Amino acid sequence: MFVVFGGTMMRLFLVSCFALFAFFSAYADVLVSESFEEQGAWQGRGGGKHSIELVAGGEEGKCLKLVSGDLQSTAYYTLRLDPKLVRGKTITARGKVKVENVVQGEKVYCTAKFHFGGRVEGTAYNRAEWFTGTKDWFDAKLVAEMPKDITDPVFDLAIQNASGAVYFDSLVICDDLEPMMALDMKEMFNTNLSDGVAGDGRGGFIDTGNLNLRDLPRGKVALGDWQFRVLIPGANVGATCLALRGAERPSLPLVPGVAPKKGKKAAKLPVIPVGQKGRSLLFLQAAAFLDPSRTGPCLEYTVRYQGGDSLSIPIHEGRDIGAFDAPADLPNWRVVWKQERFGKTVGVGVTRWQNPKPDIVIESIQARSPGTGAVPIVLAVTLDRRE
Repeated sequence: MFVVFGGTMMRLFLVSCFALFAFFSAYADVLVSESFEEQGAWQGRGGGKHSIELVAGGEEGKCLKLVSGDLQSTAYYTLRLDPKLVRGKTITARGKVKVENVVQGEKVYCTAKFHFGGRVEGTAYNRAEWFTGTKDWFDAKLVAEMPKDITDPVFDLAIQNASGAVYFDSLVICDDLEPMMALDMKEMFNTNLSDGVAGDGRGGFIDTGNLNLRDLPRGKVALGDWQFRVLIPGANVGATCLALRGAERPSLPLVPGVAPKKGKKAAKLPVIPVGQKGRSLLFLQAAAFLDPSRTGPCLEYTVRYQGGDSLSIPIHEGRDIGAFDAPADLPNWRVVWKQERFGKTVGVGVTRWQNPKPDIVIESIQARSPGTGAVPIVLAVTLDRRE
């Protein structure tokens, strides 16, 4: 039997369906949720001896059943995806699958399957998870890294040039999110972690010579309970950390970016782009020339939310940030890396800020120093989505 479907619009749920799907990640944005009670926007197509039906017998109500009568037959059930929602992202399809006497055809991909498809610069893009044999309902999953320039992206439920029957139910397609996301700080950075001669007014870091952080682990690193991305030497034209003005380093800038020349309009200041929701922000940082008796902050972050609201995060020396050349835990600064260097201990710590608006997207983060306290040094920032 071959059932030809029409073109009714299906509901694309942009809401969380966590309670309905126990196997669904807690860190994901749902793009599609489908229980196969009606056809919706899916398109059925095929060739040879095949059938495409919505039948009783799913987890609740109906499910999708595809049948191919021989190795020359094919049945596809296809949904077109919005390119703007999937480009450059890790997209995961999860669902329930049941197979009955599915026999593989001539090629390895001639099976029942989950399939993401599209085109990249004229070349076909394919990612699939294959199913054969006979097996009662089981959890299936397909993860695809979608190229930034993919066109005509689709998701298929199929049995291609294979014989047998396959059933699908409780499908979720989602943009999986990592619990911790390292933010891109490249535009903010103005120095590096090494220096040559202390106090010579040139070189890198904060002009403290051999007393520096050059041996800090680089790349994607786990420090303490958290993950960060610390730029490797030579990346970003050598700028791999941010240092702002303090009382002992008046030549450093108050804010990231180049100060405008006299008579010139100020350039737009660089920010840390976020574009995501999160429970907290983790700042990998330290400071130099601390004086805990100072009452004002030595650094201030401004968090800007989608919709225009903003919040300030004041960072006080001796409480929220500690000395890189004498690292010790503070009330809101936990040392996560240290080493002995030229007779002194150097290190960095993490400052955690609990976001009071976890359900609103954070657009960006800006940093500023009053210039009268310690010299703040920022190495990386991570958005933490965990409770």
